[in-house]
Amino acid sequence: MMKCNRCGKRQYTHVKCERFDCLHPDYAEAMKRRFPYEIPPKCLFSLVGGINAGKTYYLVCLIHELLRPSSANKILLKKMGIINIEMIDPESENLLDLLIKFSKDGGMEATKPDILGFFSLIITMESGKIYELVLFNSSGEKIEDEIIKRKFYTDSHELKGTVSLCFVNPRKDTGLNRILERPNQEVRANFNFAEHFHKVMQKVKDNNQYVDTPTAICISKFDLLLHRRPKDIPPEPFVDATSKSFFRDIKTVSKQLRAFLETHSDTIDPIDLDSKFSNSCYFAVAPFGKDENFYWDFREPKGLLAPFLWALQQSQIINDTHGVH
Repeated sequence: MMKCNRCGKRQYTHVKCERFDCLHPDYAEAMKRRFPYEIPPKCLFSLVGGINAGKTYYLVCLIHELLRPSSANKILLKKMGIINIEMIDPESENLLDLLIKFSKDGGMEATKPDILGFFSLIITMESGKIYELVLFNSSGEKIEDEIIKRKFYTDSHELKGTVSLCFVNPRKDTGLNRILERPNQEVRANFNFAEHFHKVMQKVKDNNQYVDTPTAICISKFDLLLHRRPKDIPPEPFVDATSKSFFRDIKTVSKQLRAFLETHSDTIDPIDLDSKFSNSCYFAVAPFGKDENFYWDFREPKGLLAPFLWALQQSQIINDTHGVH
């Protein structure tokens, strides 16, 4: 057992304090200044996936779009009852600036296993309710190491997310990579991250077989697959602001992607997934929108907001009727 040097809470050595702010005093002080009397309720996003799964690129592009939305996305967010999204935490601001710099330079450093990367957003709803959204970026290196060693030492705040987003890289799935019909430049790990995440969540959920955490299965870099156009790929895989019926389109595309993965994927088994997660949904995302060097100024993001807004809907922050028509 160890004791947190800030809050005094005792916990097992491999599970850090759930109050992640204990390790981030600048973040804690910023929240205290903004909300001196009552901290708004938190919605925790856990982003999981292996090395080069696309978690960090997705996260950076998503955060940037939420803070500086395009005209179309600004209208979409308003339809969802969201009137303002802001970042008040200096640690989040510094991390965002750093990652955007890496993207502009055409590369991204690996997420360090021993450093917690997160973004804190304050979201204000049309109803007047305010929420804090905390998005955790788990290290792919750490997760793959855990899978190989069959250990489950992921931090508690990364596990106990209100919602989770699990990323799959087509180039690291032998079945999906076969569609690309070109030499794979990345190791074909074929790690089943959803299976690993389920085992981890079982520990958090007191060994319950059925995990009720809403889980978005995101096929990252989906633009790679569009070049090959297999016959069973969804005709319109990306759900975005142009969708006529946003959440209905998410359901339709999710069914199509589920069938696509069932046929082609060697790392995601939708039938097995359904037996473990009571609430899962499938998404196609392409944070940069093109298979080129990831230069920030030339990105054409696709499908960014769909997993995020679905997660807010599942967390009952967005009303079921928002964005339907």
